[in-house]
Amino acid sequence: MEKFKVSIAPYKKIIQAVTLAGGRFIFVGGCVRDAYLDNPCKDYDAEVYGLPLERLHHVLSTVDTVSEVGKSFGVLKLKNYNIDISVPRFDTKIAEGHRGFSVKVDYSISFKEAARRRDLTINSMGYDPVKEELLDPFHGVKDLQEGLLRATDPKTFPEDPLRGLRVAQFSARFLMRPDDQLKLLSQQLDLSELPAERLLEEFRKLLLKGISPSWGLEFLQETKLLNQILPEIEGLSQQAWGETLHALDEGAKVRASLGEDIQFEFMMTLMLLHVSIAQAKGILSKLKIPKKMTSKVKVLLQEYSNLHNLKKNADYLWAGKRLLDEDLEWKTLLTILKIALKDNSQLAHLQRELLVSGALNVKNITPLVQGKHLLERGIEPGAAYKKILHDCLRLQYEQDLKTPEEILSKIPMFPRF
Repeated sequence: MEKFKVSIAPYKKIIQAVTLAGGRFIFVGGCVRDAYLDNPCKDYDAEVYGLPLERLHHVLSTVDTVSEVGKSFGVLKLKNYNIDISVPRFDTKIAEGHRGFSVKVDYSISFKEAARRRDLTINSMGYDPVKEELLDPFHGVKDLQEGLLRATDPKTFPEDPLRGLRVAQFSARFLMRPDDQLKLLSQQLDLSELPAERLLEEFRKLLLKGISPSWGLEFLQETKLLNQILPEIEGLSQQAWGETLHALDEGAKVRASLGEDIQFEFMMTLMLLHVSIAQAKGILSKLKIPKKMTSKVKVLLQEYSNLHNLKKNADYLWAGKRLLDEDLEWKTLLTILKIALKDNSQLAHLQRELLVSGALNVKNITPLVQGKHLLERGIEPGAAYKKILHDCLRLQYEQDLKTPEEILSKIPMFPRF
């Protein structure tokens, strides 16, 4: 890499302050990898060599307010800069679990020694912005060029089981294949010690950043890791497995068109299309997916499975209402159907029925009779309240009534207007 392709201008003051104090400022990790790939980078990391932690803290405080949130790991954060700055460290495995490491900060070690603790060679590169020098002791650039994922240190790679999922999401994101040694190392991993939150974090990256999520899932299946975390997916028939992989890759092509607030639910739904609703609920619970997201995925799956039961205009309106109740639109479900349905004529029929029924228009789905209309007529909230509102909505959908007055006139307890 002849030059750092991501602008270092935002960090010039920090780099100058560290350099004047006798330290060596090195960009590390993902931002160097992304710079080589000419990909945008949101999160920057750097290591400073030659300055003890307290001295580094003092130097950085001359530039900005310093947070000590990660100080026990030798990491300092700045209030107004999007970067984590740390002192080089050794990580030593001392106990079971993802957090079972002893961290030793040592500002005097070499870059190669510090980079050895990282998972993959493509994440073990550094960049010196003062010397304009790439540091690549484990040949990460060569692996990027060859599309190969390799462990930085095969001896220590298995110490952190999360790395198996990281390999999966990197494979999906960069279309890189793990080498045979990395596959063997990953087969040794026990994912049972990982908290659900960390599993979910890596799955989010696989589904939301992956160019081809199938690459990541195929790696997890081949290394038996998928069976540890999602045996329901592992147990799919060969045909259902192939259809799931195809759906995810097709979904990755169009997810950006749906908006950031629904992309994860959209991709999760595609991954769960071929498991039962009960199994899907179990997976969503196991991964501790937030309640609101879980509700959206459940509704999308239920409406997908209920598609063949939609016969009348009112059926389409009710389906639209169930989507609307979860802040969903027909657009999301239709996109899923375009990917999953093998019969294009079935999709064309659905689209025609949606147009005829008016179910694509939120105004037609929104209840005309609200609680305020019942209060105006002396009906206080109680046991019958919900049933009355449901009956009103049924009349609105089934008889195509257009005003609250028309609807309420057909409820026996109200006089006609």
